[in-house]
Amino acid sequence: MDAKITTNIKNISLAVFSGVLGFLTFPPFNYSILAWGAFIPLFLALKECSPRKSFIISYIFGIVYFGGITFWLVNVTVPGTIILVLFLAIYVGIFGYIANLLLRYKMDLFILPFVWVVLEYLRGNIFTGFPWALLAYTQYHNIKMIQIADITGSYGISFIIIAFNIAVYAFLDRLEKRRVYMLGAFFLVVISTFYSSKILATLPIRTS
Repeated sequence: MDAKITTNIKNISLAVFSGVLGFLTFPPFNYSILAWGAFIPLFLALKECSPRKSFIISYIFGIVYFGGITFWLVNVTVPGTIILVLFLAIYVGIFGYIANLLLRYKMDLFILPFVWVVLEYLRGNIFTGFPWALLAYTQYHNIKMIQIADITGSYGISFIIIAFNIAVYAFLDRLEKRRVYMLGAFFLVVISTFYSSKILATLPIRTS
């Protein structure tokens, strides 16, 4: 088999796998722990793509990701669900395109959490808006970490999750700035956890 075809199949497979991990973090599956590594296969695929192909690869991820999250809408309308998923996947395609450019030109990958948050905001507010399935929602029962949302909103939690994925990817791929990314992600998680513990400590203790 041609090496180019093999690479394309591998990258598509990584994107699909990443998308599956992503939608499994949402109800009714609720494997929220997967959110902290769901984007790593996608990043591994993007590093070998051109910018144009990175959009396509990420778009495929988006179809799987949002298709798995909104599958129940087929009970309401099949054509509407298909159109919705194809539209929502565009946001992830843009994210992947930008991620590829950052990887290609060895720019700071911690720009990506900002990109993801901006795209989530646009998705939730542009036209009629679709604020469902923000990445932060995967952690709704992780009360020992998400209390910082009262300062940052849900977008702050999404930011931390993407930053953590980037740090682990950088470590696995032995990027030059991997230590900086790991320290940055560790700092965000520790700060969020510390703040949450302080907030929870002020709540009344239930005795029954």
